Amino acid sequence: MIFPLSMERRIGEQHYLLLSSYTAAMKILAISLLLVSSPFLSGQNGNSAKIEMPTPISRAKPDISRCIWPGKSVSAIVSLIVDTDGEPRQVKIAQSSTIVCFDNAAIHTVEQYKFRPATRNGKPVAARINVGVNATR
Repeated sequence: MIFPLSMERRIGEQHYLLLSSYTAAMKILAISLLLVSSPFLSGQNGNSAKIEMPTPISRAKPDISRCIWPGKSVSAIVSLIVDTDGEPRQVKIAQSSTIVCFDNAAIHTVEQYKFRPATRNGKPVAARINVGVNATR
């Protein structure tokens, strides 16, 4: 179907606004999920607790040689639970790059990460976090 130029521009602008709104909503959702799913927002009986989130000790680089063309950048957000030993568990895509090959590489990469576990009052606890995986070829 052929639209007049002004109609194409309006449709393009609406599509851009929808994508921008969707991206903003996904970022808010990711932050909300991180806050809601944290198992230690407060201590027992509502007392405040000293909380430290998991931090990466070692990271791997994604193998993207077959996933994207040279000169392209790709990113995905991976959701995972860091257990009390600092091992990643239940690794899955929270926000896709829209390239299945890269999403799979991102999952495989994060599964190789090592973390310092989250702590509550100095004791290790499991925590759900989101990790961004970016790559440029």
